[in-house]
Amino acid sequence: MANMYALPAYVPEDADPQPEQILYKLASYHQKPTDLGSTSVNGISAHNSGDLAPEVELEQKQLQLIDALKKLSSRLDSLLKSAPSPAAPAKNAAPKTEEKGQQKSNKEEKKDARKAAKAEAVGKGQQNGAAPQSGSSNAKPWIIADERKSGESGQSLTANMPPVLADFKAEALGSVELRVTKADLPWLKSIAAMAEKRGVAVSGDVSNKLTNTPNSIKATTGNEVVLKMNDTQLTCRLAIWKILGSALGLYSFETPNAIHATHQNEWFRKIDGLITGKASLDSVLRCASQFLSSFDSLSSHFSVSMADLLLHGLISSSPAAAAAAAHLPNNVELWYNRIKSL
Repeated sequence: MANMYALPAYVPEDADPQPEQILYKLASYHQKPTDLGSTSVNGISAHNSGDLAPEVELEQKQLQLIDALKKLSSRLDSLLKSAPSPAAPAKNAAPKTEEKGQQKSNKEEKKDARKAAKAEAVGKGQQNGAAPQSGSSNAKPWIIADERKSGESGQSLTANMPPVLADFKAEALGSVELRVTKADLPWLKSIAAMAEKRGVAVSGDVSNKLTNTPNSIKATTGNEVVLKMNDTQLTCRLAIWKILGSALGLYSFETPNAIHATHQNEWFRKIDGLITGKASLDSVLRCASQFLSSFDSLSSHFSVSMADLLLHGLISSSPAAAAAAAHLPNNVELWYNRIKSL
């Protein structure tokens, strides 16, 4: 290794040292390449070899191809610039304008004929006493009530308003019998307390202080959930909650309250899954926290609805409620305390 680059002490001026052949070749610092064949690619020198290296030959072909492409591009540019632009024939201009004018007149005639036929049909309908169609200008638009406006004070800013119950039109319930399971008792107790404020008596296994009212609920416990109304029996919790909510003025079937009802229906489904064990309390609370970050209640309204009372009753009466109530998510904790203060 020491003899590879060793030089004598006195080196003649015309000496050309040649290092030993190793794994790679380096271009000489003392001799500059004069042609393409003496250039180096990736540190590999080819000027001492008789033939071109494969890498150098490939590079040479690439450069030739690039030059050919440049020449072709410049030739195409010159041809496009020298080519004459196509001019529109002037002979056919007049017939086209005449055809357009004729088509326009035909369209106007058809439009006038349709207007006359429509006016005649409307006139006949009014003579026969028929109601105007929904698409006419006299039809009333479908208006959704403002869900973020207080019905008592008319204020739209509800952040500092005290919690109030929803005040929809209460439907006549009469005397009904309600049989529930033990898992349903928490929400039934919550409903019974609010029913006292709305003039609905609850008696039986769960009761309030009212008696002899036009609307009353007789509650019993059993192995299934059944609501008996006259000759009708309901076994679906979601339908039962809607009926009870409409009797308490906490749920509405009317069109202006469609958004309010839609949100409640979604939470009825989640609460039913919580009771039947299909959903966990933690997952429902996480969904509620996300929803309550934008709204004051589970129905997207500032007032407390049927869905709010159901979930509040299940949280406050669950076995883990004492420990969970102290560690509720921020939005759920604020909502929980608002309903608790009613």
